[in-house]
Amino acid sequence: SVLFCSVLPYFVTANQNLQVPVVVFRTLMRHSNNTVKTWLLPAYCRAGRDLRRLCLKAINEDIAVAQISTTVIDALTKMFKTINGEPALKIKAVHFVNDLVRVQFKTNNLLLTANLFAALRDIGKTAKAEQVTFNFYSGRLAILKDDLSGAEMKLESALKICPAWAQRQRRQILCFLIPVRVLQARLPSKQLLVKYGLDGLFGDLVDSVRTGDIQRFERALTLRERGFMRNGTYLIVEKWGSLVLRRLVQRIFWLKHEQYRLKLAHVRKALSWQRGEELSQGEVQSIVAGLCSRKLIQGTVFPSHDLCSLSKKEPFPKNFSL
Repeated sequence: SVLFCSVLPYFVTANQNLQVPVVVFRTLMRHSNNTVKTWLLPAYCRAGRDLRRLCLKAINEDIAVAQISTTVIDALTKMFKTINGEPALKIKAVHFVNDLVRVQFKTNNLLLTANLFAALRDIGKTAKAEQVTFNFYSGRLAILKDDLSGAEMKLESALKICPAWAQRQRRQILCFLIPVRVLQARLPSKQLLVKYGLDGLFGDLVDSVRTGDIQRFERALTLRERGFMRNGTYLIVEKWGSLVLRRLVQRIFWLKHEQYRLKLAHVRKALSWQRGEELSQGEVQSIVAGLCSRKLIQGTVFPSHDLCSLSKKEPFPKNFSL
C-alpha cells in the first residue's frame, strides 16, 4: 500500500502533464495552414503514443486505471477527430485509431471500437506497421462478434504484411488465426507450431483433432482454459470438440461400417472408454445426430435401429462451417 501511494501521484501527474501538450497541439492543428500542420504531425503523433503508453503502463501496474484510461481515451478520440477531418493528414488517422483500440482492448471498453474501424476504409497507403496493427485488432474484434470469416480475412492480411523477422508479432497474430483456421479443418503443421513457440499452447489440442482423442482434448483445454479466456478465443477452441468427435466417428466408420451403415454401439463403446464412464444409447445418438445437423457428417440417425446411415458420396464433407 505504501508503494501504491508513492507511485499513484506519479501516474496521475504524468497523465495531467501529457494532456497539456495534447490540447496545445490540437489547437495548433485546427488553426494552422497545411505546411505548419505537416511540420507538427510527427510531434502530434508522438504525444498520442506517449498517452497510450502511459495508460497501458498504469493498467499493467493496476494504478488509477479508471481515471487515467477515461481521460486518455477521451484525449485520443479528440486527436483522431481533429486529424481525420483534414484530407491532407488523414493518412495518419490510423495511428490514433490503433492507439485508441489498444487501450480499449486492454480495458475491455469496446462499445465504440467498431465505429473507429468503420471510419477508416482505405489504409493501403499507411505504414505497414500501422496496417498490421489495424488488421490484427480488426480481426480480434470480428472474433468477439462471431464473424469468423471476417476475422480470418483480417488476421491473414495482418500476417501477410507482417515481416518475417517480426517473430513476436507473427506469433501474436497466429494465437488468434490458428483457432479460426482449425474450425475449417485447416490444421497447423507441427513445424509451424514449433517455429513460433506455440506447440505448448496448441500442440495437444491440434493432435487431438487429428486423432479423435476426446480425453486428451478435454484435459488440454482445461489446462489452458484461463489463457484462452483472457485473449477471447476460448469459445472458438471449445468448438474444436465437435471436430474431435467427428474424427473419432470417422475412424470408427473406416473400421466398422457395413454398406455405409454404422452401428452406434461401436461409437458408444469408444466414447465410453475415452471418457472413463458408460454413456447411454440416447446420449450417443444425440451426439451423432448433432454432428449430422451441423453438416459435419452427411448422414441420418435411426434411433430405433441404433445406427447411422451415411452418404455414399461424401460421408465426411471437406467443406463445412461451424
